[in-house]
Amino acid sequence: MNQQRLLRVAAFCFLALAFSCKEELLTTENPSEMNIIQEGSVKNGRLYFPNQESFTYAYDKIKNAEDEVIADYIDKQGIISLRPVVTEQNEQKIYEKTLQRVELLRQNKRYLAHQALMGKGDIPPDTELENVIDDIDDLEEIIGDDAFAAFLNEGAEVQIGNKIYKYTDAGLFITTVPNYDNLIVYLEGQNISDNLLYPTDPTVAENYVANHATGEVVPVTEDIDYFGKIPPQDCGGEPCNGDSGGGPQPPEPTGSDWGNFVDGLPFCDTYNTWLQSLFGDHDMCVDKYDSDLRVKAKAYNANYIIAYVTGVKVKHQKKGWTGLWRKEAADHVRLGVLGACYYYDYSSFLNQNGRKTNIYTRNKLVDFNNSTFFWEADPFNPGMYTITGFSTADFPEIFKDDYLIQDIVPFDLSVNNETLDGLLYAAVKAGNKNLTADRLNELVWQKVISQLGKWTTSTPEEEEPDDKKPMDKITYAINMLKEGKLLVHKTLYEQESNVASVQKTFDWGVGTIGFTIGTNGQIVPSMSPSALRKPQDLKVIMYGVVKKNGSWHGIKMKNW
Repeated sequence: MNQQRLLRVAAFCFLALAFSCKEELLTTENPSEMNIIQEGSVKNGRLYFPNQESFTYAYDKIKNAEDEVIADYIDKQGIISLRPVVTEQNEQKIYEKTLQRVELLRQNKRYLAHQALMGKGDIPPDTELENVIDDIDDLEEIIGDDAFAAFLNEGAEVQIGNKIYKYTDAGLFITTVPNYDNLIVYLEGQNISDNLLYPTDPTVAENYVANHATGEVVPVTEDIDYFGKIPPQDCGGEPCNGDSGGGPQPPEPTGSDWGNFVDGLPFCDTYNTWLQSLFGDHDMCVDKYDSDLRVKAKAYNANYIIAYVTGVKVKHQKKGWTGLWRKEAADHVRLGVLGACYYYDYSSFLNQNGRKTNIYTRNKLVDFNNSTFFWEADPFNPGMYTITGFSTADFPEIFKDDYLIQDIVPFDLSVNNETLDGLLYAAVKAGNKNLTADRLNELVWQKVISQLGKWTTSTPEEEEPDDKKPMDKITYAINMLKEGKLLVHKTLYEQESNVASVQKTFDWGVGTIGFTIGTNGQIVPSMSPSALRKPQDLKVIMYGVVKKNGSWHGIKMKNW
């Protein structure tokens, strides 16, 4: 009898523990300070998470999910999203929430005053609804990541612990729940809009950012913190817009119907407003090839403080009966990144005697005998290279690819040795970001990829399975130790059939693994708070095309 009772008690404890584990997960990133992860809930119309770990867990879980998964998660919470994910299944629900959103705006005295000032105080309700729907669509310019925008409520707010994070067109404001009303009063006193569906006067917003933005969270009152950043426009004396006059572009995928289509595309004009830089880099292009069909491609490197995300995406959309844009499957969707360039700054550098090139491939150890893998013999620096290969299993997500080539340049290339770096060092030293992107892109396509191709053809067949193309996903990182910069270049080719979108998120999160520069100049994975995590100044050459009803549509983008 006692034994049966013990068995029942044990079974009950097991069920209780299983239920508890379903509701709460424990992080193990810092065993000495384990934080309980809980699913999100809703407080005062906002998504609420008890701590940063819970938010990160939820965000990471659906960051790369299909639209239906994101929509289902948000719809179950019942909030009105800043920029909702619309599907065929939830369009009616989102439409009803949009009507609620219009009603909430009509209760906002500052919104009504703005409409009266703009001469829109007495427009018909149907016209106002259409305008709001269009304005919601335009919010992608400010909050570019679809999942993150869906997490924010109609006031662009989310709550983590006792803090409310409010995103505006003049930056991010952070305050505690008891001081929220003080934040609203502060925004009004600064003439900053409290809702992204009516804009702050551009001069007011730009002046506020110029006077307060530091790239870090800083206090603006005793109760309110602020974050805002506009990337500095410093291009080493060269124009910061337009082409920098670099050399040949990487090859286009000609020889097929879609390849010829991409080859004939001009580079599109990306959105170009200062708001794109408020929370990082956002660049988008749209091919609206019918009144209710469009292709949208974008590249983004966003820092929202509670999350950051770097990636590219192409999506095919249809305007539904409500006027809201939603996903629409196409016959084929292709995303090609001929060059995604970004960099990391670090303060320390090392003096080494030799140049080193490390090659990592699909998380396997690779042995090399060819000491001149990339670089031809240099008469000025004989014997200045070694080659090694290791696993990328523990590396940050952003460095995981079919191939990771890490080139470490410990010495000063001010002589502009074209054999070694294709004049890249001079561009880095001059601080010309557009020219740096051009030189890096040339170096990859003219030297790195061609040499990698020679190497892959000589490797054993088991290293290169037939279903893997070695040139598809390559990350090249060149560490300019003397300048304290790690430059990164990625290539990517993805294709799928009968889908509405294709995306690649290079990195995301907050508590994810970062890296430091080791004593030998190599990338060293690190969980330290001071580890490098957020890449800077994303620049891309990419295309996003879809085939629908027998014809190709889409864009080709270069944002430098």
